[in-house]
Amino acid sequence: MKSKSKSPQKLTHKRRGSPLQKKHESGNEVSQLRQQLEIIQRELAEGQSRKNATTEILGVIAGSPTELQPVLDAIVESAARVCGIDDVLLRLVENEFMVPRAFRSDADSPLPDPN
Repeated sequence: MKSKSKSPQKLTHKRRGSPLQKKHESGNEVSQLRQQLEIIQRELAEGQSRKNATTEILGVIAGSPTELQPVLDAIVESAARVCGIDDVLLRLVENEFMVPRAFRSDADSPLPDPN
């Protein structure tokens, strides 16, 4: 009986990165995770801000169901805060014209003249 001789097999060795490369890759992953966390936290804060603004407007509506002006004022105040802007002008269409009805400014300017 002949024995089959096995030819020597080459050992394949997957080269693994050096500890320095692993640390660099791990650092990149941590950095990406931190960026994702910051985005999620910012989106959560924006959502909470919109929710608070809506709650405030609904509270004004409940407190003065027959008066429109306090509601419009609350809308422009909330819009300025949520959007992070200084000036907000809310116009309503009346008789085919856009008429300013609520205005908010850090300069405390009066409501613009509709004419």
